[in-house]
Amino acid sequence: MHFSSGGRIVPGMVSLFVLLWVLLVPVVLLLLLAALPLTLQVSYQRRGHDDRLELNLKIWPGLGYQLALPAIDLARRFSRPAIKLRARLEGRAGPPPAMEKKCLTRPDLPVLLRQARRWLRLGKRLWPAVRCLLRQVQPRRVRWRTLIGLSDAAATGLATGGLWSLKGTAVTALYRFLRPSPVRPELVVMPSFTTPVLAVDLDCIFTVRTGHIMIAALRMAVLYMLGGIQDRLAGHKLPKG
Repeated sequence: MHFSSGGRIVPGMVSLFVLLWVLLVPVVLLLLLAALPLTLQVSYQRRGHDDRLELNLKIWPGLGYQLALPAIDLARRFSRPAIKLRARLEGRAGPPPAMEKKCLTRPDLPVLLRQARRWLRLGKRLWPAVRCLLRQVQPRRVRWRTLIGLSDAAATGLATGGLWSLKGTAVTALYRFLRPSPVRPELVVMPSFTTPVLAVDLDCIFTVRTGHIMIAALRMAVLYMLGGIQDRLAGHKLPKG
């Protein structure tokens, strides 16, 4: 019998009830997490020689991650010798130009080509999962403003027209991969015929369900492992005699 004489639930029923809760609670929490929208805001500003890049990731009001850094910090990771050489030529402290020119050859071209081929193969392998994820990403705001001015008015006009064409092509290509959105991109190119200047203000907001990211991560892991298995099998194939 499942009940005692007093109508109370026996310990076996209590254990079954607790087990059901232990199994159902993680599933419910996972479903709730998968339904949450994740918002990514990308902001980039350039004023003269000053750059600033900001990334804001929000999954819940008050719960998120923010990264803000001058874009020059990113450049230092890849072109530190070139930056030091420019600083030296401009009269600031630094090692002699001869040393800097020698450092500019590292890493050499073959190493860069091997790395590029490796990243291209990896991108090609994971592209199906990335493409499916991009189809679930919806733009909420795309604002790209540029103020450009060159020393010559005719060159400024040509640069303005070229930037309009570049922005239109880039945003059109971006929207082809993303989920359709009623939000229209805000593109502005303002010429400055009196003062040489370059100012950029880029502000974009995208949203995607956390569940779509989980599914894409699983697909990437599967594609990566399958690609590794195929590479190992190809490496063990004997040449035809």
